[in-house]
Order: sequence, then structure tokens, then C-alpha cells
Amino acid sequence: MHRRLLRPRCHRHHTFTFTFTPLEQAIRSCDEALFFDAGCVKALFRRATAREAKGQYDEAKVDLKRCAELAPDDAAVPKLMKRVDAQIERQKAKEKKMYGKMFS
Repeated sequence: MHRRLLRPRCHRHHTFTFTFTPLEQAIRSCDEALFFDAGCVKALFRRATAREAKGQYDEAKVDLKRCAELAPDDAAVPKLMKRVDAQIERQKAKEKKMYGKMFS
């Protein structure tokens, strides 16, 4: 098989190791896989999961929206989206409370 055809497949499978490697490396691996195949739902979902674990909730939400467009029947996407939305709400409430104390 030609090297170019193998490369995206290797990156796609390498993203599975995000639980064993630093989150930054997992995100980079997903970025590389998505460079070769922008519609790879597996890489998008894993990048969203890594971003959620890293606290990058807005970026994770963007990835999850794209996942929902590409794979509307995937049950894992709405579950993670719900978790990310809850984290975003907590973050907003925390900021509101902090800014309320600053200006009162």
C-alpha cells in the first residue's frame, strides 16, 4: 500500500492512545488525522474528549457540533455535548460570581 494512504490511518489509530499520552499530544495527533481526512468523526470525537479533559470547552463544543453533523446517529456525541455544556455553564456562573464581587 502506498505510504500516503497509510499515514491518515496511522494517525487515526494513534489518537486512541490519548488516555496514555499527554492531552496535547492527543490533540496534535487528531489535528494531523483531520488534516488528511477532515470528516473523520473518530478523530473529531477524540479531540473533543481531549479538549474537554484539558478544560477547552468551547473548542470541544465546536468539534462535537461537527461530529453531530457528520454522524447524527452516534449516541456518544450528545452525551459528551451535555457534559461540555454543563461545564460551560459552570464556568460562566463562576465568572459571573467573580465579576459580581469585583464591582460591588
